[in-house]
Amino acid sequence: MMDEYLYWGIGLWRWNYSGGKGLDKLFDMPTFSLKMMYKYINKRIQETAWAQGIGRHTQEQVIEMTKEVLRTSSLILGSKKFLLGDEPCKEDCSFFGFLAMVKWAAPGSPHGKYFNEELENLNNYCDRMKERFWKDWDSCLAKSNQTSDYKAAKSL
Repeated sequence: MMDEYLYWGIGLWRWNYSGGKGLDKLFDMPTFSLKMMYKYINKRIQETAWAQGIGRHTQEQVIEMTKEVLRTSSLILGSKKFLLGDEPCKEDCSFFGFLAMVKWAAPGSPHGKYFNEELENLNNYCDRMKERFWKDWDSCLAKSNQTSDYKAAKSL
């Protein structure tokens, strides 16, 4: 469900449906580089999504399928702290990875809006996982930005 619908729904939004809007919030790159990357990846994602099957649906259908995965995920988690109870398991690692993509890396998407406005248990779950396993989340992101700044400056 996460691999076949959520991943592809977010990917299609980011690289096809959004027209590249929001990429500047995800990638610390010069505008020209972002546009070139978008143009290249856009075509590849369209081709791959078509071959996978989800690209044969309309944008509206893909968005609805993606929201349905989020609704189902919310029902599966229910009021539990983690997928299988009070303590995290291996499956929580994967689950969190997919949900984190929606919560923090889908700027301007209908999926992110739906997630943040309607699915309180998934939001709380993501915050719980982040706090428990990534207390250094912000510093990791800062290091990532410093590295990309360095790489961008080096390439000039």
